[in-house]
Amino acid sequence: MKRLRQRENLDEMPKPCDYFHLIGGSGTGGIIALLLGRLKLTAEDALKEYIALLEQIFHQSNRTSRLATKEGGSYKASKMEVAMKDLIARSGQGFSQEELMRQNDDEHLGKTFVCVLPLHNPRFVQRLRTYAVVQNSTPNCKIWEAARATTALPWLFEAINIPVIAGISEPFIGGEIRCSNPTMEVVHEAIGLFGSECHVQLLLSIGSGHPGVIEFSETKASGTRFSKELLNSLKNMIADSEHMADELARKYNEISDTYFRLNVTHGSGSISLEEWKEASKVSTHTRTHLNDPAISDKVESIVEYLHSEQSKLSNIPLSFLYGQVPERPQPLPTSSRSTLFVGQTSTLSALFVGQSHYIQRLKEYFILSPDGQFLRQLFLLHGMGGVGKTQIVLKFITEISQFDLYSYIFWIDGSSEDTMIGSLKIISGALPTDEGKQLDKETTENILLRISYLSTPWLAIFDNADGSPKALEKYIPQGNYGHILITSRLHTLGRIVSFENSQEVTIMSEEPAISLLLRAANIQHPNIEELNTAKQLADILGHLPLAIDMAGAYIQSASSSIRDYLDLYQENRSELLNNEMDEDFHGHTVYGAWDLTFHKIQDQAKEGKKAANAAVCLLKTVAFFYHQSISIEIFEKAAEGFLKTDLNDELHETLPHAIQHLIQCPEYLYLKTPEEKWNKFLFNEGLRLLNSLSIVKINQPQSSFTIHPIIHGYLQDVLAASESRKLQGVARAILVVSDDEEYSHRKIIFPHITTNMKVVEKMLDEGQGT
Repeated sequence: MKRLRQRENLDEMPKPCDYFHLIGGSGTGGIIALLLGRLKLTAEDALKEYIALLEQIFHQSNRTSRLATKEGGSYKASKMEVAMKDLIARSGQGFSQEELMRQNDDEHLGKTFVCVLPLHNPRFVQRLRTYAVVQNSTPNCKIWEAARATTALPWLFEAINIPVIAGISEPFIGGEIRCSNPTMEVVHEAIGLFGSECHVQLLLSIGSGHPGVIEFSETKASGTRFSKELLNSLKNMIADSEHMADELARKYNEISDTYFRLNVTHGSGSISLEEWKEASKVSTHTRTHLNDPAISDKVESIVEYLHSEQSKLSNIPLSFLYGQVPERPQPLPTSSRSTLFVGQTSTLSALFVGQSHYIQRLKEYFILSPDGQFLRQLFLLHGMGGVGKTQIVLKFITEISQFDLYSYIFWIDGSSEDTMIGSLKIISGALPTDEGKQLDKETTENILLRISYLSTPWLAIFDNADGSPKALEKYIPQGNYGHILITSRLHTLGRIVSFENSQEVTIMSEEPAISLLLRAANIQHPNIEELNTAKQLADILGHLPLAIDMAGAYIQSASSSIRDYLDLYQENRSELLNNEMDEDFHGHTVYGAWDLTFHKIQDQAKEGKKAANAAVCLLKTVAFFYHQSISIEIFEKAAEGFLKTDLNDELHETLPHAIQHLIQCPEYLYLKTPEEKWNKFLFNEGLRLLNSLSIVKINQPQSSFTIHPIIHGYLQDVLAASESRKLQGVARAILVVSDDEEYSHRKIIFPHITTNMKVVEKMLDEGQGT
């Protein structure tokens, strides 16, 4: 960390939790993991706290007076509990002594776990985590309980009881008994968190010092009693972490630039935990070890990887680290035919990065299917606008085109019935006249028949099919043959292809998002400041490929910096995202990519469709909420507040226009039932429509929803722009009236009130008033 600080020219010492995605530990290594990951200490501060903790725990005065077999440990566990609680309250960021392990799941870095074993059935190692998981979850215990559990080796401390479920507690002991070297536990956990195909840039294992040779004396056992030497040897075998380290060294021999093991080889391993006064010796041995040129070079490599995240894009998947040999890809079949591309108007961006897992999914479905007969197959790629669905398809057909698997690849613009008909007419001119049945008239139906009669393999791509499922189905060729790939914002099209044959395309992860921005901006050798600023901008743009590509193009064409664009974006978001000079291959700006969808909803609302009207009202309201975790409870409580009580004079005086508008337009609160009650069904219909169009994402369980920040910006800058003053007041009135003075509800509405007030401040700055 000291070298990293110098390399990055930082004022303060960097923290491991800001560089490592996952930190795991076992035994006293588990305590260090908690200090670094959960308490977010620097390595230097963690070392100081660790030594002070050992001094309190293993002081002679803390030894038990009876044999360990009777007391359950050689040291009093109560002393450790007190010391750990004090450490947490003193070193944590506003933590209490009883702080829980779980923290904000939105944090991508510094996730931490410690290894423990159930006392009654220690077959499998369990992990006490600082984050939630779906499979094999463990209790959200307190931090001090996790520290106690992971260090509860039978010869040191008694087991600790931790509440598991329904008030039932289970005893746990230290995981070090089964995994004194938890490297593979870290790898396995990473697979569960990030997926087996996630690539690893750095896997770092830090040992506690080489223990030397573990040997057995030739002294024979007397009766049923074992000698002290034999017991010590068995204990040392349990605590030995070098056996696993040796295995990993052999296993990872070919990826020495990804896996690193740091462990003092002489001196420190012979010092036991109880010999805390020997810390100076450990320090001496460690510094000597680090001065070794080979070790120093290894540390320098680690620092380089941590410092320059973009300099080394690993091709090592997690599955390889865990020992799963990647299956040899089935070779694509070859053909003597050449592929004819018909109707393709889009082109693959030269800046395309990442998304390989989506392309592989398409290959596995269409090309590597077991039947090999090119029978009829349909697949759906769905996701929000601008997320890169079309580019993924273009990359897919580019990669497979070299094998000439298809005689024809048809590109059909699925935006509307008119565009589909136009595409089919173009396709008609490319079809062989002697293929299949001769048809008298060149109707759409006959063109579809001619396609279905083709005797050689073909692929039809319906791009941007955002209309109704019924309209799309009319233009899909029928028959038993042919491959059909659909891209759409509508996940409901899964009914056409079957939902198991559909794939949601989500926003880019952080690394490829930053890479795309740098490539689009033509920044080939970014410094650390540019990388940090690129991360900020990618986060603000919500990792949306279209927005990132456009931002990079602007930076490149204007010869400006990422920082300049970031500053400009804060003040001129609408102009930048709606700039006609920055159009994509469809001729869309970032905001323009959403115009058609929102116009469609507004047209349906004007036609009297209730779900569309509810959707429009909802969008105009939440434009002035925070874009994440918008609770349905807010609207329900606000409606009840308007119905049950007369609004007080103070509220009328504070928000007169908003209150009057809500009274005149009760649809904003969905007061549509004959009994004048909140119409949850109507609200849900509006929300369901927006979810089907990938405008909002409903969180499970269905109690809240989220809007992508770019769409949220569109709502403020375009959809609600002409009524922004009035609608901001409506949103604020809903938030205020929903307040039932309960702490739990105020936590829900606080970020939305904060966002709403920022809008007010912006309006005041622009002279719009309130």
